[in-house]
This record gives sequence, structure tokens and C-alpha cells, in this order.
Amino acid sequence: MLTVKQAAEELRVTPERVRNMIYAGTLPAQKFGNNWSISRYDVKQRLASKPKRGRPKKTAQNEVVSYHFVSLYSALYEECRTFMEEYGELQHVLQTNTKEEQEFFIMLWNFFLQQKQEALIKQGVY
Repeated sequence: MLTVKQAAEELRVTPERVRNMIYAGTLPAQKFGNNWSISRYDVKQRLASKPKRGRPKKTAQNEVVSYHFVSLYSALYEECRTFMEEYGELQHVLQTNTKEEQEFFIMLWNFFLQQKQEALIKQGVY
């Protein structure tokens, strides 16, 4: 087991950078009291992986962020679709607390109704 200072020397970075890697989860470590303990194996693996120097390119970060939003939108869509399948009858939608909620659910109800109609048209049922 290595201290932060020892790990920094082996990785050829500052102790502060080692702490940042620990906090970011890119370098596994265990905390004992006020001190971090880093496995020599994890340090050697970090050296073997040869991470690129400098900051990551912004495009890579933007791709991760946009992927996060895409997956968030997909999850939101699935949640709304499931909700409307369970409670999708218009009389349930109209029993909301505020006019704003009513308008939102009516728009949502109309959207999923259109999706169903388009699917039926494609199947030749409609």
C-alpha cells in the first residue's frame, strides 16, 4: 500500500492530482483516518494504461453530455408512455389539480393517441 505522496512519485504527478483522481474515482483508494492508502497494483495499472496527458478534448465531453441527455429523454418518453398506458383515459387526465396540469396531460394524451393512430395506419388497420 502506498501513501498519496508515494503514489504521486510513481505516477509522476503531484499529490494533489492523486487526490483528484481518487475523488473522481479514476484511482481506487481506501481512507484510513485522515490518510489515503492506494494499492501498488492500482498505481501500476494506471501507469500501464498510459492515460493521455492534458485535458480531454471538448468534443468527447460534449458527446458524453449529449448521450446523457438522449438517454434522459428516452427514459422520460418511456415513463410518459407507460403512464399514459396505465392512466391514459381522458377522464383520468381531466381530474388533475390545475389547469396547467390538465393542458399538459391533454397534450401528452394527444401525442400518444397520434402515435397509436400512425401505427395502425402503417399496419393497414385504420
